[in-house]
Amino acid sequence: MGLDKKIAKAIVAGLVVASSFGIVVPAMAASAVKGTIASKQAAIDAAAKVVPPEAVLTSAKTDDAKFDLEYLVPDTLQRYEIVVDRATSKVQSAVIKTSNYPGSVTVSKTEADVKGTILADYPDAKNIVVTKYTDDKSGTPFVIYKATFETATLTGTALLNPATALIGYQELKFK
Repeated sequence: MGLDKKIAKAIVAGLVVASSFGIVVPAMAASAVKGTIASKQAAIDAAAKVVPPEAVLTSAKTDDAKFDLEYLVPDTLQRYEIVVDRATSKVQSAVIKTSNYPGSVTVSKTEADVKGTILADYPDAKNIVVTKYTDDKSGTPFVIYKATFETATLTGTALLNPATALIGYQELKFK
């Protein structure tokens, strides 16, 4: 009879331990989910300072180190790919794609025009370097202006159309 009591006590103790895990584990998981939601909202708030106000969040992905957020501006079809550091909620980089193709066979804008475009978008830009190169991968020799620049908060590279001086693609790295 003594052995049966010991087995019964062991079973009851096991059930108590198992039921307490059943309560504690979901509570711990809920806390982790709340933390993830709060950090994702902080990332969205940080990205909102980089994208235009009319931009719509279309995708949000996460991993252990960062959030990858994608935005679309419906009127201009600009796409913003924003990377936010998960630990600091600071924007690390942005890639901006537009519907303006950066290449053209017509070159009617000068390097000064390209610098003017960069300064219009980034008034505090300095160290602006404009280079002209030809992309003939498609068989047509498209000319593209590439501008590199920096501001107090970022370094950037932009590809511009030489016929219009419109930016077609940008990569921004935040300091």
